[in-house]
Amino acid sequence: MNDYILYMLSYSLIILIFFFIMGWLQAGFLMPFLKVKTSRGKKILVKIVKATGSDFVPAVELEGMLVFKYGKTPKRLSNYKKGIYRSFNINCVDVDPESWGVVNTSFEAVSTNDPNKTDSLIERALLEPKKIKRNEIFILILLVFIFLGVLFISYKVNYLQTLLAALQSVAGTNI
Repeated sequence: MNDYILYMLSYSLIILIFFFIMGWLQAGFLMPFLKVKTSRGKKILVKIVKATGSDFVPAVELEGMLVFKYGKTPKRLSNYKKGIYRSFNINCVDVDPESWGVVNTSFEAVSTNDPNKTDSLIERALLEPKKIKRNEIFILILLVFIFLGVLFISYKVNYLQTLLAALQSVAGTNI
């Protein structure tokens, strides 16, 4: 009997690991897709199209508005009927995250992308001068004072050593 339990636990663990790997490879698509698919048409999959990729969120239609939660803030879209399309045998809507407007199937709501402007923005962001914080300045000043203190102490120790050597030669070997 214990062997059957071990087999069931090991196969369940393998299935969970498989679902985790699939969810990670699909970048957050699997769980929202399964939520929409199991709702049997009550939910709509919202694809938030960003410059760096896409986020997927299940949404519900309430009082003629599409309601979903992105991050921690709830969002409501009113004119979404024109943007609904069928994909993966479920209803989907594409949304632009800057204006939170629905992107039509003819891509009217998406503004054009200027590659030269994007490259210049990336270059400006990479070459931006770093601002030095107060804590960093305080630490640098403290390190300079510590360095000067160590130099002063080493000078005094060296001076004391030369005095002791001179005293030893004058007074004898007992000092």
